[in-house]
Amino acid sequence: MPEPTDRSPARSAQLRLTVGGGGEAVVVSAHGELDLATVDLLMTTLQGAATDAESVVIDTAGVTFVDGAGMRGLLAPLAGDRRVALQIRNPSKPVLRLLSLLDCLDVLEPACRDAFATAEQP
Repeated sequence: MPEPTDRSPARSAQLRLTVGGGGEAVVVSAHGELDLATVDLLMTTLQGAATDAESVVIDTAGVTFVDGAGMRGLLAPLAGDRRVALQIRNPSKPVLRLLSLLDCLDVLEPACRDAFATAEQP
């Protein structure tokens, strides 16, 4: 397996993205706001990551705000023709809330799905 690599972070005033990993999986870590102002940066970064790997893991623990445009950017790799697996790791509360409302919890890593399902049980 190739050595993990860290690539230069992509930045805007409201969002910082760091791309790491290599080989089969690339991890994109997001910090800040995912919205109309930052969705192009997110989508460009995810497209580049998807070119280099079989799967893309998006760590959203640092996401403080997400709107519909930001969620579209997170889920866009699923809509493409590429056969790239997408999973969301460490969803922040705003990300988890929108994924739940949109019934898109299946994009979470299995451990995150299990934790959410357990938390939702009465």
